[in-house]
Amino acid sequence: MNPFTERYDEYLDERYYYAKHPSGLQIYVFPKDFAVSYGLLTVKYGSFDNRFATKGTTAAFVPEGIAHFLEHKMFDNADGSDTFEKFAEMGAYCNAYTTFDRTAYMFSSTERHKECLSELLSFVFSPYFTEKTVEKEKGIIAEEIKMGLDNPSARGFHLLTSLLYSEHPVSHEVAGTEESVNKIDVSMIKRCYDTFYTPSNMILALSGDFSPEEVYALCTKRIPKLPAREIMRFESGEGRAVREKRGYEIAEVSKPIFYVGFKDDFSSKKGEDTIRRSVASSILCELLFGETSPFYIKMLESGLADKVSASYLLSRDIGFSYITGYSDEPETVYTEIMDAVRDMKRAGINEDAFMRQKKSMISDFVRAFNSTEEICEAACDCALYGCDVFDYADILKRITAEELEFLLCELYDERFSAMSVVASAEYCKGVEKCTK
Repeated sequence: MNPFTERYDEYLDERYYYAKHPSGLQIYVFPKDFAVSYGLLTVKYGSFDNRFATKGTTAAFVPEGIAHFLEHKMFDNADGSDTFEKFAEMGAYCNAYTTFDRTAYMFSSTERHKECLSELLSFVFSPYFTEKTVEKEKGIIAEEIKMGLDNPSARGFHLLTSLLYSEHPVSHEVAGTEESVNKIDVSMIKRCYDTFYTPSNMILALSGDFSPEEVYALCTKRIPKLPAREIMRFESGEGRAVREKRGYEIAEVSKPIFYVGFKDDFSSKKGEDTIRRSVASSILCELLFGETSPFYIKMLESGLADKVSASYLLSRDIGFSYITGYSDEPETVYTEIMDAVRDMKRAGINEDAFMRQKKSMISDFVRAFNSTEEICEAACDCALYGCDVFDYADILKRITAEELEFLLCELYDERFSAMSVVASAEYCKGVEKCTK
């Protein structure tokens, strides 16, 4: 009996095969005749998960940055071999990353794709942790944290999240701090691995020269029989009120960097509603602050701000929109942002601009299926929120201008806004609560 369900989308003219392995692993296979094949194994575990428990156990409180720390240690092998070199010998590239809500391991290959998949599954499900290697890693990650502190833009973003959120872990750095990393020990690493690195808490997406049957057989061979665990994650449940309206940090920058954020209300959003909210908010971001918006053109022509961009960030149970750029007059830019919001609330959504933006995003989504990497990322993104990747275009098409007008009033409420500024010591003179 074929364990896979085939799904075909007529609009995209694309198909994929889905199976839920007996281990609980969700498997998506997108056969493509491309030069590069890609594999992505996503663990539903990120920097948010510093407090957790499994059924029948007491709650664990672990230091910030431990998910990122664990990601680093997954590449260690008991025989001392180098995982990166193993992939390189197969003519492939491998890497990993940790975000707020996930840890992901990937490879791209031009040949020996099945061997690459076998190696990916092998090292993720064969952890090797010792007190010595954990202690050694602390210094490496401390250097990485210092490099992040030398990035003024990253500091501005982190400062913004700490203004918008009081209790939620989104206000913490993904890599943690030097202090939090030094608290991590091997027993904590093992507990986090045993809790979250179970197949039932993972998604495997493959695109390229892969046969669904061969993938399934390889998963059966490589994945250990681990019990499914009921993971209890403790979210902050904080309200929508922001912690502070302004925050400043000193850095060696030639021009101040600003971030203006609007905190969204995600208390009742689940599944497809989450994706729809994110998509609609992204459209609205472009209409308000994108390169064809009156706001962007005014910033460009007046010289008030440059390198302006706007985005909407969705991560599990939180969402917020933010506008960033460089300006000698951040407070004036903030006023202009609020004016742009008020102008659109008065005039309503421009139907032509709305339709152009929708078509542009649909085109971008269709083009993503020309990249094995983007296919896998899109499949995992949607699966994390209980949505099918083929439903994405349909969600986009069903969003209306009336929906955006309601969202405009709900999301862009100045009461739930904040601004962070990273600037020189000279600029920060006389500014209260300006930190180095």
